[in-house]
Amino acid sequence: MDFRPEKDRLRTKILQKRDALLTEAIEEKSKAIASRLFALPSFKRSSVVMFYVSFKSEVKTHEMIKRALNIGKRVAVPFTDTAHHRLIPSEVKDMDKELFPNTLGIPEPLREHIRPVEISSIDLIIVPGSIFDYRGGRAGYGYGYYDRFLRQIEYYTERAALAFELQVVDKVPMEPSDEYVDFIITENRIIHCKYLRREKGT
Repeated sequence: MDFRPEKDRLRTKILQKRDALLTEAIEEKSKAIASRLFALPSFKRSSVVMFYVSFKSEVKTHEMIKRALNIGKRVAVPFTDTAHHRLIPSEVKDMDKELFPNTLGIPEPLREHIRPVEISSIDLIIVPGSIFDYRGGRAGYGYGYYDRFLRQIEYYTERAALAFELQVVDKVPMEPSDEYVDFIITENRIIHCKYLRREKGT
């Protein structure tokens, strides 16, 4: 059964709601999400954290990245290798000097600042997305970059999604190629989904 039309409709509906949030609301909710993330035991014990770099109405990560660097974390961010349809984790040391918007408008490392990070060294991946459910189901933006990347990482590497409450739905129509997350962190709570991913063996 092809779930893509249903997923696309749900994604469009939720993203319209997210895009309607006022800038002040996005900033306030993002700060609350950051507080929950930095208090998460999985984050505290991580040495290497991979963040997405936010754009448009996503949960804002710029200040989170700077804060993580300030407390001594090694931070990686994705570089989009469009030729091979993959993400390359690259260590970032100075957000303001090393990142520049790509053709989609997403900030990523300039080529002269790419410092590839071994996937096996990443302890925690902070994942973006459009919709999530209580099982850890996730839908991105339809390009499949994160699904392909998550299939490469070590089984023990934890996955935390950052989302606003309005992005959490009862059920995401999941396809066999879709990947699950371990935690969903919103402005109000942390949804623990790890045991479900372990059961599914993803």
